[in-house]
Amino acid sequence: MAERKGITLTYIQDQSNARVFFDEYCLTTALSNLLDNAIKFTERGEVICRSYRAPDGRLCVEIRDTGIGISRKYLPHLFEPFSQEQMGQYTPTGPGADTEVFGIERR
Repeated sequence: MAERKGITLTYIQDQSNARVFFDEYCLTTALSNLLDNAIKFTERGEVICRSYRAPDGRLCVEIRDTGIGISRKYLPHLFEPFSQEQMGQYTPTGPGADTEVFGIERR
């Protein structure tokens, strides 16, 4: 879908040889949904997926886009079940959905 819309899709791996013990279905579904939404709500620009090790040792996955973003007013409700923000307006420098998806403790 990104290619069809002319959106650049980039993956940056800042952490190599990371071992993750997680339910494959849940992890794949969560990341797929986040990437699909980032692409869906980005009219032009790019979507970047980055994995990295946080200073406290957690392995993190970050998805950034140049889409319409999530309003600050809606942020407290972001992870409520069955919650969805109404469509916003596109801004060329929109913050996109800058959301930390998973933090995994180092063992």
